[in-house]
Amino acid sequence: ALAQLDTVIWLVSPQNPLKPVDGMAPFTARFEACQMLAKPYNWLIVSDFETHIQTTSGHHQQPVTTAETLSYLRRLMPLNKLIWIMGADNLLQFDQWDNYQMIPDLADLLILGRPGYNYAALANAKRLQLGTRTSPRQLGQLIVNTTAGTQIRRKNWAFDLGAYNRLSSTELRRAGKGL
Repeated sequence: ALAQLDTVIWLVSPQNPLKPVDGMAPFTARFEACQMLAKPYNWLIVSDFETHIQTTSGHHQQPVTTAETLSYLRRLMPLNKLIWIMGADNLLQFDQWDNYQMIPDLADLLILGRPGYNYAALANAKRLQLGTRTSPRQLGQLIVNTTAGTQIRRKNWAFDLGAYNRLSSTELRRAGKGL
């Protein structure tokens, strides 16, 4: 089990602001397609969670950001193991995400290998913002502060080439799948 996780929640994004809207299927179609893909796996839950916590900026509804999602989840589950899973391609644009500096404080990151991105992601200085590199099995660990008796979370990240995934939403859109 990768990172010793019991459950993985697949958050279907209403719209990633760093990805083009052209050729993307409506949210409901993407959500239903993800549910079908996840159906054989009892440990994988597909969620439309981010559609329910949209934020307001001025008079316009804004999609919730990763930092906002993780902040909300951390408040709901302060001692749970939260690990943000993303592809190596996302690490290259990580500093373009809203409040990206907060993300490693809220959850450990598991970076999955992606075709054509692995070496660039590992060589990229942005990885230094993620905390300490460790093995996937050590993600989400708590350290007990024995003097105060409190628990604090380490800031860790891991890179896993074994979970190498060739799926690409961009390629699926090009192939007419609309995801």
